[in-house]
Amino acid sequence: MLRCLGSRERWPSGLRRTLGKRVEPKGFRRFKSCPLRQIIMKRYNKLVRDKIPAIIKSTGAIAHTKVLNKDDGYISALKDKLVEEALEVKETPVAEELADVIEVVQALAKQLGISLSKIEKIREKKNKTNGSFDKRIFLESTD
Repeated sequence: MLRCLGSRERWPSGLRRTLGKRVEPKGFRRFKSCPLRQIIMKRYNKLVRDKIPAIIKSTGAIAHTKVLNKDDGYISALKDKLVEEALEVKETPVAEELADVIEVVQALAKQLGISLSKIEKIREKKNKTNGSFDKRIFLESTD
């Protein structure tokens, strides 16, 4: 969320003036091209699809990015993204969200050196030994 602050606007909670300087809360940065002096820019700190920075740029905003490698936390970022996408499926179970989950699974498998055909074979084997979810069985408890 971008918000331009003029001289007469009240400071959002978390901002304060200190010795004549404006101090932003952690996670926010100034955006220099604001005509009203300042925009507070939200930090995302998450993995995004390859074309998202260009899409952001096309709106006139600036995307501050970095490229991750395995040692830099790329696999960890993929795991976090998988959880994020799974939660979005839980909230809105539509084909678009399921496609996002599959995209992240494919990227994670590639980084871990696991082929999609191997994953499919394991899925089929588990289906034979443990079954699928077709019967919609919900385990409540055991004794």
